Amino acid sequence: MLRRRLVLTGLAVSVVGARAWAVCPALQPPTFYAYQSDAATVELVVVNTTLAGIDHWSVSRTETGGSPVLLFPNRLSPSTTSITDQGQGLQAGHSYSYTLTATDVNSMQTSYTAAAHDVGNRVDHSLNPSTITLGTAFGFDPRPGGTRLFWGTSRNDGTFPTIFPSIIGPLFPKYIGSARHPATNAALACATVTVNDSTTGQPATLWADRYGNFPHPNPMTADRHGTFEFYTWNGTYDLSINGGTVQYSLTSVTIFDARSPDVAHGDATSAMTLVTSADQATADGNIHLKITRPNSTDGNDAGDAAYRLLANESTSAWAVTYNLGVDEQTNAVNFDADRRAAFFFRVNAASRAMEFGIDPAYATTDGDINWISRSPLLETLLHVGPDRAHFKSLLAPVGVQATAGQNGIASGNVVAFQPDGTVALTTTTRQLHPYAVLGVDEASGSSVAGSSRVFLSVGGRSNVWVRGVANVNDPLTATSDGYAQPASAETDARYILGYAAASGGVSNTLVLLPVRTR
Repeated sequence: MLRRRLVLTGLAVSVVGARAWAVCPALQPPTFYAYQSDAATVELVVVNTTLAGIDHWSVSRTETGGSPVLLFPNRLSPSTTSITDQGQGLQAGHSYSYTLTATDVNSMQTSYTAAAHDVGNRVDHSLNPSTITLGTAFGFDPRPGGTRLFWGTSRNDGTFPTIFPSIIGPLFPKYIGSARHPATNAALACATVTVNDSTTGQPATLWADRYGNFPHPNPMTADRHGTFEFYTWNGTYDLSINGGTVQYSLTSVTIFDARSPDVAHGDATSAMTLVTSADQATADGNIHLKITRPNSTDGNDAGDAAYRLLANESTSAWAVTYNLGVDEQTNAVNFDADRRAAFFFRVNAASRAMEFGIDPAYATTDGDINWISRSPLLETLLHVGPDRAHFKSLLAPVGVQATAGQNGIASGNVVAFQPDGTVALTTTTRQLHPYAVLGVDEASGSSVAGSSRVFLSVGGRSNVWVRGVANVNDPLTATSDGYAQPASAETDARYILGYAAASGGVSNTLVLLPVRTR
């Protein structure tokens, strides 16, 4: 036996003198499936390669009670594994059947009917009969014991004709190749093609359709024109072509579709590791992903401000920030653009708490239009951790909604929750868990029992009617008639509705004062 081996870039070729050309298989009935993938979309799949030796194939669709319609394209390569019937007149709620017609090199035709399948929830389920009734919405089988997504009328009882199975899973990239003689470019008819993973050397998993519901053989047979195709994961593959007298390999072939899942490979312990070039990183931590829009021209252009995903050894163990850099060594923060708001969402390494904070980029005095350069002054608005949980507002009150349990509740009153879940004016001094009323959803501003929505302050600054003389930072508790009163000696937080944000008031007289809600 005479064997010669040629090595080209990415191509290894062996010419074997004593072997015959590959023989195309005789036509055998193909495994031909149809399944619905959208409200007006049907996938048509040929799973095996028994059509390799024919000239071409085509598909016609017949609506129940109608005439066959030849689908586009009307001449398909024998290697084609699947096509999609979309935008060719399908209508939800109508019933269809599909016929594959194989035409051989002598123009002889043989027809095969598609088997309708339900592939919802990634479980293949054969339907009987082969007619597909198109549903219009995703859904689960509501019948007793039914949990799978289903076809409706095609599931034999006809009770739910509008529901079709959801295609749950990724889209896979398609590869179309051609087996050709490296020296003459002649097609290697019905060559054997094997696909291996370049990394592992193991045979790759292949599919015949874009959703990966039906497997494709590996090795596979190219058609009489040397063409072959398959679907697989994004990745790098080695393709071995055996055309009888000629064998060659294509190595490190990249197969990629942006709609398909991609995997970032790293070392043995992590999928991907981001590190800085310096031994010790400071400004943004050892792991730092910075996202900017330097060429934006629209109204959303953030300018120099950037989004960051970072992890470091300072207080911000892990953080997402906007317009904010964090120095790992000193824990100092700085603006990217000092006239823009900045925020952080982080895990606090010291307290193990989740926190959200903001600097709204106001000047030293709220409303001052003359900016004075300064360092960020971040206010923690949300803190949830093993030590405590609190939520507050820097600039405006934070409220929750409740239902009025009595008539006459108004903004500035003090209320408490009742056993039935409604709120009513406080009736005792030192009422447990009192709330200041931010407002009432009534045109009159006064509540109607059982129907009015009442908004209660749980954070930030609000205004409350206070009876008595209050000093700044005095604790305020409830009165027996739905107002607040100074209680400088009160230390039990359960009775404190907030703290006076200004001094004022007259003994035994009501005055509206700003209050910092607890």
